Amino acid sequence: MIKLGTNDSETVKVATADQLIERRVTVKRKRTEVPLWQKGLLTLEEAAEYTGLGLQKLRELSNDDRCEFVLWNGAKRMFKRRKLEEYLDNQFSI
Repeated sequence: MIKLGTNDSETVKVATADQLIERRVTVKRKRTEVPLWQKGLLTLEEAAEYTGLGLQKLRELSNDDRCEFVLWNGAKRMFKRRKLEEYLDNQFSI
């Protein structure tokens, strides 16, 4: 810590770079895991785990321009969980 000022009433505390990094790491570790069934959007890997479908099959299904259960974030595809469930519920085979 660096102290600035001439007396205690003017003292300003400034965090060092190491303290800021430590705080950032601590905050990152406190991130809680949300169960897949509670998430609105799933990554490709999460969708595969959630549905039991393979990564390639999910890629194939979501590459269609008419696909209603995929949301593109740049080049990353995210799956709308509820829409994906509805789609699968209405399919006889995929």
